[in-house]
Order: sequence, then C-alpha cells, then structure tokens
Amino acid sequence: MSYLVLARKYRPRTLGDLVGQGHVVRTLENAMALGRVHHAFLFTGARGVGKTSAARALARALNCEKGPTAQPCMACPSCLGDGQGTDPDVIEIDGASNNGVDHIRELRESVRYLPTRGSFRIFIIDEVHMLTQAAFNALLKTLEEPPEHVKFFFATTEPHKIPTTILSRCQRFDFRRVAPGPLAAHLSEVLAAESCEVAPAALSQIVREAQGSVRDALSLLDQVLSYAGSQNDGEASAPGSALSIAEEQVVLALGLVDRQSVFDVVAAALSRDATAMLELIDEIDGRGHDLVDLASLVVELLRDLAVAQVHRQPQRVLASRSPSEIAALVELASSVSEADLSRLFRLASDCADDVARSGQPRISLEMGLLRLLHVESAASIDGLLTRLTEVVDGSVPPEPRETSGNSGGGSGGSVASGHRARHSTVQVESPKRCVSASVSAPAPALNTTAMGHSSQSTASRPQSDVKPSVGGRGWPEFLRDVVRTRSPGLGSVMAHARVVEFGPELVRIAFDSKSFHYEAAVRDDGRALLIELLGDFLGGTPGLEIVTAAEIGAGTGDTSMPHTEAERAVDAARRRREQIEQAAVSHPGVQDAISILGGVVKAVVSTPETEGE
Repeated sequence: MSYLVLARKYRPRTLGDLVGQGHVVRTLENAMALGRVHHAFLFTGARGVGKTSAARALARALNCEKGPTAQPCMACPSCLGDGQGTDPDVIEIDGASNNGVDHIRELRESVRYLPTRGSFRIFIIDEVHMLTQAAFNALLKTLEEPPEHVKFFFATTEPHKIPTTILSRCQRFDFRRVAPGPLAAHLSEVLAAESCEVAPAALSQIVREAQGSVRDALSLLDQVLSYAGSQNDGEASAPGSALSIAEEQVVLALGLVDRQSVFDVVAAALSRDATAMLELIDEIDGRGHDLVDLASLVVELLRDLAVAQVHRQPQRVLASRSPSEIAALVELASSVSEADLSRLFRLASDCADDVARSGQPRISLEMGLLRLLHVESAASIDGLLTRLTEVVDGSVPPEPRETSGNSGGGSGGSVASGHRARHSTVQVESPKRCVSASVSAPAPALNTTAMGHSSQSTASRPQSDVKPSVGGRGWPEFLRDVVRTRSPGLGSVMAHARVVEFGPELVRIAFDSKSFHYEAAVRDDGRALLIELLGDFLGGTPGLEIVTAAEIGAGTGDTSMPHTEAERAVDAARRRREQIEQAAVSHPGVQDAISILGGVVKAVVSTPETEGE
C-alpha cells in the first residue's frame, strides 16, 4: 500500500474539522440550518488554509442522505465519494489548466443535468482567478441565474484578479492564516495519532516556518518525521515505534537557522562584541544557511525583545516562543533601554531590506549589523534633557551669566510697560537629539513708527512720503477711524494706496499701475464713497485725484514712491518678529540648552498668546 502524506491523511472532511476558520464554519452551518444556502461561494485566502477542503466539506454536507446538514453521516455514497473523484455530482475543475472559454461552455452544457444521487450538482473551480476574461463572460449568465439544483464553489488566492461582475454574484469568505496556537495544537493532535513525541521548541520551529498554512505545516512535519526516523547513528527506527523529535532535528531537517545562533548574534551586538558577532555570521554562513533568513530572524528577535521588555505577560504575545526562550528574552531585554532597542530595531530593519536586495548578502549583513554596535546609549542624553527641563521650568536656577547693557535682547529685563510676556517655542538641535522648549520672553517695546508709520527717518526717504495732516491727524488716522469703521472693504483697498498729497484742498493717491485696487478705487461707487468719507474727516469737500504710480513717476522724474499702509504693516510685523525671536533666543534657558546640548537654534515658533496692546 502506498504511503499517504499527512496533508492528505489529515485533510478536513467536515466543516468542523477546519482549523482556525471558525467564522467561516459558523456562517455555513447556520446557513444550512436556516435553509439559506447561497448558489455561489467564493473562498479566498493564503495557500493551505482550507479553501478547497471547505468546498469539499460543504459539498459533502449538502449532498449527504441526511442533509443538508452540518454533521454529515460519513457513511452514505455521497459522503464517501467526493474528494476521490468518484462522485458524479461533485465536479472539480482546475482553473489553471481549464481556463478557456471552451471549458466553461462545456460546464454550461453539463449544468442542465440533474444530480445522480444527491440533492445538488456542485461545481468546484480551484484557482478561479486563472480563467480568461472570455471564460468569465461565458460563466456570468449561468452564475447569475443557475438552475435550482446547481451550486458553485470557487477557491482562489488572488481575488483581486476576479471581475467585479463575478464577485458581486458570490458570497465571499476570507480564510485567515491560522494563528500559532491553534496550528500548534493541531500538529500535536497529528503527532499523537502518529505515535510521535516532539519538543515544544521543535514544534514552535515548524509552526513559524509554516506561516499560518496548515498544509505547509503538515508537509514540513512529514519531512521532519522522515528525518527523525533514522536514529542511533543512522539506524532506522522500527516501523510503528514511537519517535521523539528534538529541536536540533527540526533545524537540520529543514535547513533552518537555529534560534540559539540568532540569539547569540543579537546578544553579541548588544554587548558590542564585534569579533563574536562576525564569527557567528561566518559559522552560520558556513553551514549554508540563507543569510536573508538570518537578517529577518534578527529583526524578529529584536521585536520579541521589545515585547518582553514592555509586556507584563510576554508569553501571551510570544506564543511561538517556549517558556525557556521567553525567560532568556526577558533577561537580555533588561540589559538595554527601550530607546536604544527602538533604534536597534530600525537599523536592523534597514539591514534586512539591504540584504534582501543585495548581490552580496554577507557583506551587507555584516556591515549592517556592525552599525548596531555604534548606537550610543540614550541614558546620558536623557540626563541632559532632564537638566534642561529643570532649567527652563525654573525649578533649578540657571548658572549666573554676565549681561551687557546693550544686549538688545532684553532677555533678563522686565516686561515692557503695557505688554505681556511673549511665549515662544525654541527648537535647539544637537548632533544627538532635537528638543523644543517653551520659554517666556519679554515682548519688546516698539517705537510707534513700527506700528503704523515707516521706521525710516524723514531725511532717509523721499519727501513725498511725509504725510500732511489736519489737526495732527493724517492718512493713517483717516483709514483707522473712518474708512475701516464705516466701510471695511474700501479700507482694504485704500491700505494699498500711496498718498502723494493729503490736505483739505486736495487729496492725491496713487496705486500700482492698473492693479485690482486701482480699478476698485476709480469705480464710481468707490470714488463717491471715498469723497464722502474725506469730507467728513477733513471738514470740507477736497479735490480727489486717483492716479497710477507710473503717472506720478513720469510727471516728477522721481520713481521713488511713498509706502502704503499695507507695506508699513508688513514691515512692522517683520521687525517685531525679529525682536521677539531675538528676545527668545537670548533667554537664559535657551542659552543653557545650547550650552548643555552643544547645539544650535533651528527655529523659534511663537504661540498664539500675543502681547497685549
């Protein structure tokens, strides 16, 4: 009698036998109990998780003599026949090799025939995404309105390749990768049935390599059992005798990098022992192991170290690790800080990516892991930041410093009268760390010219920029007290006007040539409103001339023009920000931060709490 591999021998025969797919089993069993069985099902998921097995089990449940039932009798011809190619009512089609439109036309012809002995005629199409577009089109009408005695079960690993017109006519079930716990429990049941014993660490290795696939796990287990069947220096065990499988046998049988070697590599990196780490890599490479796999295992181990460091019960998350491994992880994790471990993980992840793409994986692996040895401890930086925080908060006074009377920053002076302290965030960047600190710097007192007038002296600007006034009140007061109060829209336009002359007899203003503001000012409604407001402000009706800057320059031969109120406001805001930034940078706390961290000021960001007027 020929040998039957474990993946076939222990293949699920009923829906209840599926491993790790409880959400699918419950839905299908309830559908049969309620009489709500759909005519088309799509089973999707990774390889070896039970898609085709579920289709066969559902077919068996539907065609059982006692069915449809979630618990088929497993004794009638329908229960015994399908899965072996002997049931005429269950037709399995390989979509990869029967993907043409002619094959689907043959299927459509056979749909008309009634089932021979069961209740339904069931078509199972595996790898359905391999069908051609013409084949899908030929299947579409039959799938939408099949005869009552026909059911379609589709299985695929790539549902995104199936047309939406097909997807919309199926009930879709997404099969999950089986978690390590349920998969290990299933393998333990198989091993018990095979009269074998396996070490927990060895079982964990098989589960990790299977990556959630039940079929892959059983195939790997089959390979390990064949290797472990030769014991005692090559002497084969007697058929039927119990086997005991150790972790070393799994590693050798599957050609894996043993976990202890990976642990030693990471331990050498954490202890900054470059010699030991390079020798371990040489030994692993000499055994012919895949260095890409080694790099991935290093990343995985660093992640497990982080879990062991922060989780109170790491065994709940690290299900694939044995208790002894978890104890070793906890001990190793205690020797490194969380910040250092996080940086090591990032470097190891980059290293793994480089090794996977490199044409010289060993060189990339060695150089990448050597970088781990140069990660400086973050403990000293934390101490510096603690000191910095204390200085900025004022809990620890800064060291005395001499200040000159003309420092210009006002860092140690009192807040100017009529203003509150300005709160700013100063970002200081050092070679090792970037830190932001919120400081309270005095709001510098500005000259009145900085707020509403040009800061230039009368002698340093064109004579045309000297604004006449009426009773000590000039164009700025006219804009502030009259125009913006009664017509904010006109005030926005007039803020861009250059005042050439301002008096009770004549008001002449200029705009940039043919600008939007010029067009708004010369419109009849805008001009009339401006004349009305000027009359109220000046106590008469002055003449009003609205010209362009080019006309003024052409008439006088002088192209220098007065500043607009908008330009003065922007210039004043810029100077005020410069003064505030200078005051913040000169703050004793910031100066101490620069001294402690050995860095430079990268940015000063003001907070919304502006100074009072």
